[in-house]
Amino acid sequence: MDIFSSLPPELRLEIFLRLRTTSKIAPLIRASPTMFAQYQTSKKQIRLALLRHEFDDDSLQDAMAIVLFPLMHPTDTDFSGISRHMKLWGSAQLPNPFQEHDINMLKSLDGLYTRLAMYMEHYITKATAIYPPRAYLALPDLSPRRGPSTFRNKSIGLETLKLDDLNDQERHRLLRAFLRYEFMCKLYHPRQGSFDELDPINHLRIDEHFSLQSWEYEAIRCVHKYVQTLYGAVFAHHANSWLPNVPKVPFTQSFDTVSERELLFPDNVLFLPSSYYCDFRLIQRTPHLTTQALADFGFDLITFILRFPRDVAGCSALLKQWLCTFSERSQSRLAYLGPLTTFLIGRPNLGDPTCESWKQLPGMVRELSSQLHPEVEGFIYHVYQQRAWVFFDDARHYPHQSTSFHFPTEKQLMENREHMLKIYFLDLLLAASQRRSQAWHNGNYTARIDENEPGHCETFSFGDEDASRVLRFFEAFSSDESSIF
Repeated sequence: MDIFSSLPPELRLEIFLRLRTTSKIAPLIRASPTMFAQYQTSKKQIRLALLRHEFDDDSLQDAMAIVLFPLMHPTDTDFSGISRHMKLWGSAQLPNPFQEHDINMLKSLDGLYTRLAMYMEHYITKATAIYPPRAYLALPDLSPRRGPSTFRNKSIGLETLKLDDLNDQERHRLLRAFLRYEFMCKLYHPRQGSFDELDPINHLRIDEHFSLQSWEYEAIRCVHKYVQTLYGAVFAHHANSWLPNVPKVPFTQSFDTVSERELLFPDNVLFLPSSYYCDFRLIQRTPHLTTQALADFGFDLITFILRFPRDVAGCSALLKQWLCTFSERSQSRLAYLGPLTTFLIGRPNLGDPTCESWKQLPGMVRELSSQLHPEVEGFIYHVYQQRAWVFFDDARHYPHQSTSFHFPTEKQLMENREHMLKIYFLDLLLAASQRRSQAWHNGNYTARIDENEPGHCETFSFGDEDASRVLRFFEAFSSDESSIF
């Protein structure tokens, strides 16, 4: 007997509104035909309740700033539309789709949240994995079925950490950072021309548009680093990279000498997209085509690339041609270091008065930041950023529910670097690259010396479109999945 059949529809709907999320609702509607029928009848109300709960007033304005951002060609020189848009956002006067009951805007907002939720879950799953250098090699599944993260089209066994498993504060912290990152990429989108020819928006400092605390800027940098790792994973597939095993002893607990087979430092503690890009060895004449520059284009571009058809090894025949064409058409934009790039490559000085707000943060990041030297080296921040250090209230989602198990200390990282430099000296880059190579692990001990020689650029046809004119990532969602709105 279906125990829910005796409940009135209003009470059944109230149950759904309290559950809100798909992962909590799914088991219920599988178990109860009555609740399944109620869900089919009320799913629009249920979805609206979820969106209302996830977006506070500020994050809703950020979301609408992305959804309604004026579309421009990279060579456009009239930026009045963007200026008007920014004034509306700055005064919190962008439309509220909940109040206006605008179906098209609700559909776009739903698509934006759904796609961002997928990326957010992918990030926190990797950040909390027992061995991040392995986890970060995997690519997300953007198809409607939302399968597991894969390397060469095979699951690597990561159990997805769901947004439902976070508390409201953690989830909102994460969503706000992802929204702000995407909004900044839209606003400071790399455009054609030299510095003097660029639009006036690019002459404004980040803090003239965004009034955020120091830790909030660090959260945005974490998102930017995550997007770089997506490109790194794509390049790793094409570079015939090795998928490392999970070490028996974690880096933070190991006092052994350098392994004869495993990844070398820093690859054994930090996933470096730039290293896998070098292993890919696209062509010599694309110095500005870096994971840093590509990540400045936001989620639109990486979503476009991740949707390329891939073969059984997880590689796309289109990628190399596309990157060559993209770099040729976009050199001036990729070369320009605008305010977004300058901001994103920065790092906080924990001794600065602006970092006082870090002391008010949840226990985990307060504890970790207090252990770091005020002017700690950048790569140590990168290790912590890949472990999502500013988002969680505590260590409950990390292996062994411990920060000391998952976060190497500054001393451990510096000592390992010095040790590696003493052993390998001039050969470190080659030795590290060989350890990343599947061919080397298969017994080809000259791997990376003569493999993957740079090739010639082939033409990729975009018709009359510029290489960067790609579908907005939340529209890419709605084009292959039906919306309830």
